[in-house]
Amino acid sequence: MSIRSVTTGGAGRPSRGAESNGGGPHDPIELARVVEVLAAGLRAGTSWPDAWLTAAAAAPDGIGRSMSEAVGDVDLTSGWLDSVRSWGREADWASAAHLAIAVELGVRTGVGGADLIDRVARSIRADVANEDLVRSATGQTVMSASVMVALPVVFLGLVVAQDDRLAGFVFSTSSGRGLLLAAALLDLAGAWWMSRIIRSVR
Repeated sequence: MSIRSVTTGGAGRPSRGAESNGGGPHDPIELARVVEVLAAGLRAGTSWPDAWLTAAAAAPDGIGRSMSEAVGDVDLTSGWLDSVRSWGREADWASAAHLAIAVELGVRTGVGGADLIDRVARSIRADVANEDLVRSATGQTVMSASVMVALPVVFLGLVVAQDDRLAGFVFSTSSGRGLLLAAALLDLAGAWWMSRIIRSVR
């Protein structure tokens, strides 16, 4: 008897090619919740295949469809683990491979399966927290870089506004214009360099 016949009464689902594996980008927190449902099912004494399908049913449509179709035509007593392993390699969300490995370890060792799955969920949530931290730090860096780029311009404007002789030197002599051009080029180079650094960590 196949898993699909148990869960859908034999009704077919769209082929895996009808949608990208995992259904495309998803909220990582939703992924963590799906993994936690799987762990909860195992703690309640549910078998691995049944806990997997329970988690799939609780998942957003794209992920749930991907998880259920991965094992949909597999016999309950054979081949299930191979299908999960293949799903982990092909799914387009990074933690799928980690989840598949945790499932395989839990099935083969028979020890601490729910704990292994919970660790995957904690890992996903930790990744989200780290991304939020990086995003916050990047925002502060952008603001600091903007101030650093604008400060020389503001300072020059204030100085020449208060000193006519300096304004005459900067804008009316070749030496002053040369210095002004050099300062502008350095300021622009600094802005370009800082923007590259910020983009590299985003």
